[in-house]
Amino acid sequence: MEHKYKKHKLFSELEGYASRATLGFIDEELQRYKTFDFAKEDCGCVQMATYGLPCACIIVEKRKKKMSILLDEIHLHWQRLSVIGEEVDANFSVTEE
Repeated sequence: MEHKYKKHKLFSELEGYASRATLGFIDEELQRYKTFDFAKEDCGCVQMATYGLPCACIIVEKRKKKMSILLDEIHLHWQRLSVIGEEVDANFSVTEE
């Protein structure tokens, strides 16, 4: 995880589980809100509908409540592949018979 996201409460649940692109998109939405300071009614939730990522209104609400974005709120496409905890068949072999 990049240094600018490490100490940010908003990103704490995503550490190691979401791609850098995901963190960048979420950060851009947060910066957009800070720059334009719009109301929830003005959001439009475009990022949620288009990318399956939290949009500015959701991000801002979580930030105000000092909550983090959960991995369940991120579309599977943006999550990193993980095989931890997966059982592997002990009889499986990739060598030719």
